[in-house]
Amino acid sequence: MNSGLVATLLVGGLAVGGTVGYIAGNQQGKKSAISSLKVGSSDNGNEVLFLFKDKTYTKQDLPSADQSRLYSIEHDGFHQKEGFLKEFAMRLALADAKGQAKDLASLPNLEALLDKPTPSDEELKKFFEENKERLPPNTKFEEIKPRLVQFLTNQKMAEVFQNKWAELESNSVIKLLAAKPVAPIVSLPIEKFPQLGKADAKHTLVEVSDYLCPHCQSMHPEVKKLVASLGDKIKLVQINLSLRPDQLSGSLAEGSYCAQEQGNDAFWKYHNTAFEGNWGTMGEPANADKATEVAVKAGIDKEKFATCMASGKGKAFVQETSEIASSIGVNSTPTFFLDNRRISLEKGNSLNEAVLEQINKKASNG
Repeated sequence: MNSGLVATLLVGGLAVGGTVGYIAGNQQGKKSAISSLKVGSSDNGNEVLFLFKDKTYTKQDLPSADQSRLYSIEHDGFHQKEGFLKEFAMRLALADAKGQAKDLASLPNLEALLDKPTPSDEELKKFFEENKERLPPNTKFEEIKPRLVQFLTNQKMAEVFQNKWAELESNSVIKLLAAKPVAPIVSLPIEKFPQLGKADAKHTLVEVSDYLCPHCQSMHPEVKKLVASLGDKIKLVQINLSLRPDQLSGSLAEGSYCAQEQGNDAFWKYHNTAFEGNWGTMGEPANADKATEVAVKAGIDKEKFATCMASGKGKAFVQETSEIASSIGVNSTPTFFLDNRRISLEKGNSLNEAVLEQINKKASNG
């Protein structure tokens, strides 16, 4: 069997490459092919983009959906830029500590400056056993051991790098200064969607999610905890974007509309029940009865709910929601907005941390 194919199957397509690859990839999420993005550095994120017939166009001149698309491109591209700059800065810091930083052009490679960890046979076998079902049948441990060594070594090196970076940063030896892209302000018609909290709350958190999206399900407890911790300071607006409106995902989203018809309290009971129960997986066929099961368990009037589901009003609202999401550049879940600005969730950064960071930044800017 081809060892490269095995490794790809094993790690879900994650490339096992050089230091920049595993730092930027493993730590920051998906990679971008864009390598020369100009990241806006102004406070409001408004950057001059191009000239046409003697008129300059900025980010804010673009339609809302295109502003969001550009931000996504910049956001992904920034991860590569950040990975590259962090690696170079780390090489400089470590080389300087060893008296080897006289010439920036000849800094030692990172692998020569950091202690390279070696995974034990026990760790390799454990990883193999835990991921055996993702490999073709009859795959032998010895057959792919070299690839496992490479993958786990890179994974450990990424951890060593991050720990060393945190140490140097806390000691004020090193700090990344490159500006992150700024999410655009978008217009969200929140009046169309269910809300939780005081109407005049200082901050508005918008969650765009799908009941069958695994990441949305895992984020649900964090959202509840965050809203509870901030109390009257924040209002939650829920937008149920069905990623597959013609399947079970769509049925459950239609059900949320029909629950809302029975009142705001009924909606949130349905919402929590839909997220906190095992009602199916993405890709299952449409099933209005399954949505009704959710409603019944949530204590919602079954007859009124069924009448609404049969009316087609829920289906129309799901379509309208999809069009609204598309108009602001949202095509994946979960997506969060705080005060009309998209929140970026980095790996290792919780929703709570991201929201508080954005709130504090807004307060400091007046």
